[in-house]
Amino acid sequence: MNHSNNSSDAPICNTTESSAKNTVNNMKDPAQSELPTVMTFQDLHVPENLELAKTSLKGKSGIYCIRHISSGAIYIGQAADIFVRLLQHINGSTNTHLKHALSLYSLEAFEFLVVEFVTDTVLLTAREQEHLDWLFSLPEDLRYNFCAIAGSTFGYTHTAEAKALMSVQKLGNTNRSGKIGYTHTAEAKAAISAAKSVAIIGNTNALRKPVFVYDPLHKLLGEFLSLRDASRALSVPFTTLHSYFNTGKVWKNQFIFRSSPLS
Repeated sequence: MNHSNNSSDAPICNTTESSAKNTVNNMKDPAQSELPTVMTFQDLHVPENLELAKTSLKGKSGIYCIRHISSGAIYIGQAADIFVRLLQHINGSTNTHLKHALSLYSLEAFEFLVVEFVTDTVLLTAREQEHLDWLFSLPEDLRYNFCAIAGSTFGYTHTAEAKALMSVQKLGNTNRSGKIGYTHTAEAKAAISAAKSVAIIGNTNALRKPVFVYDPLHKLLGEFLSLRDASRALSVPFTTLHSYFNTGKVWKNQFIFRSSPLS
């Protein structure tokens, strides 16, 4: 796929009906560098380009890719509504690896690719798995995904506001809220405010201990809001995880569980 230069005043959206080569830098085997792509969006920090993405993707389900243009590093995911998921990534509700990269390089350093549209959402996980199998055949520094299993939420964290946004998403949008692309009715804004207040004044969610997961070499793998969230996402029994929590012990030579980041 040929990507346009960023100097044009028009929104950038390339489309193709065929499988397009998406060159990944530093690949040892160029034959493995093909990723099917049907749409490409760049410069999504520009409002006109984000609006074009909304027009093209709102309400459509499928598999998508976020790619760091200069390095070729890739994140692959699935979404029942691709545009809504795009906004979540932009606004920080994403896995920690990609979140840090977006913060470091800024949004304009990335492009958003639609790998394929999937009309039947029941097939999303199977389709994502096929592309993750390809992604995890690449060197580790060329992927932002933590987990090779499709449908996993490993590595994701959500703020109280982000969780409130998801819970009131169906209430409708009319008023600007400060998040890129999001607007909310008075009812939705009230629900968000209530959710944030509950978290502050003593909801059990606010009392839950965060979990930082490291590998045996002390590389951060992901963050979770609570022990139970980590237990479910990692398939580690809750009592086992609790017994390893903050001990420094390595569980099955895979994970170290802490309540705070390693310095």
